Amino acid sequence: MHVESDGSFQYGYYWREADDLHAATQHFHGLNRLVTAIVGHSKGAGVVLLYASKYNDVKTVVNISGRYDLKAGIEERLGKNYMERIKEDGFIDVKRPGSSDYRVTLESLLDRLDTNMHGACLQIDTECR
Repeated sequence: MHVESDGSFQYGYYWREADDLHAATQHFHGLNRLVTAIVGHSKGAGVVLLYASKYNDVKTVVNISGRYDLKAGIEERLGKNYMERIKEDGFIDVKRPGSSDYRVTLESLLDRLDTNMHGACLQIDTECR
């Protein structure tokens, strides 16, 4: 399954996206379709790990180029003094040549910083591969 959304990219909210992915897998289960694997790339790679830590209904999870430490790389993406700037303005607009621009809010940044991938991975069922 490949999902495209009409919504905009959100910087944080990994757990929310894991719940959205669960809703999609449940939709397929309701159609008597067996979801045997989920694959995520980049941010989606983190989302599938969180999914596997919370739900025990998919036995194969593939993480491609996921960031394990969600605190890493923030300054490179948002610039120096990002925390002071985001607290002052409430957001930072990120412009990326050749890619979609997006807005990072204080709420979304804090959500990302509070997401503990290590702790979540320890909760993944040992039968999950």
